Amino acid sequence: MSDAVEPLGLVEVGDGPPLVAVHGALAGGRLTFEGVARRWGRRSRVLVVDRPGFERTPGPEATIGEQALRLLATIDEHADGGPVDAIGSSFGGLVLLRAVQARPDAFRSLVVVETAAIDLTPSDMVEPTRLLRAARAAHERAQLDVEAAFGDLFDAVDPALMAALSPLYRRGDPGLSMLPGDLAIWQAMLDRAGLADAVSGEVPIPVTTVSGTTSHPAFRTFGACTAAALFGHHHVLDGAGHAAHLHPRFPDLLGAHLDTVG
Repeated sequence: MSDAVEPLGLVEVGDGPPLVAVHGALAGGRLTFEGVARRWGRRSRVLVVDRPGFERTPGPEATIGEQALRLLATIDEHADGGPVDAIGSSFGGLVLLRAVQARPDAFRSLVVVETAAIDLTPSDMVEPTRLLRAARAAHERAQLDVEAAFGDLFDAVDPALMAALSPLYRRGDPGLSMLPGDLAIWQAMLDRAGLADAVSGEVPIPVTTVSGTTSHPAFRTFGACTAAALFGHHHVLDGAGHAAHLHPRFPDLLGAHLDTVG
């Protein structure tokens, strides 16, 4: 990894094999993971990163490719180049998959939570198509009124989570201003064949995908299709929403996943 690539800002919690946590849109690493990272830290050294533009990683937003390179630079600096276990939530799952595509040897296992991996999903599936239309409309609206776009998108994705997060953005959380760039991440391509080769290489990378039952039904389709494309296992947590990693049963699911990789 080139020295010119700047690692992401992060906080470390716990001790053990490294587990990198990559947050999604709107909320950075602190708001997304720190409430649960201490429990995960009982068996892992959890590296809670902030993607570019969020809290511990100041600066302009970046393309998905740039974010993937910075994630890999972070693994180089803080985890001796890996391999690491990794969790990607929502948009963070796309960044994670792009990093795996670029350098699979940096990863030991993957947990992909409520991630809309469009390129791993057949284009004729109804619910993903509806969600993608909502995201594109929000992207267009964000050029004029980012707060309204935020509301439109989360009304489609998970209204309950929208209600919980709204006060944070009224206080000026940086995630709101990052929304247009994050929506553009959906335009970026993942290489289905390249990813399949990456996770099934000489040292296979176990993949677990996680969906909730109270978010948009498209995410269950995305989770199932991502698991099928990457030879993984798909889990649906009853009662979980888009923030499925906060569900009370998620630590047990994560523990079972980590047990399979040693």
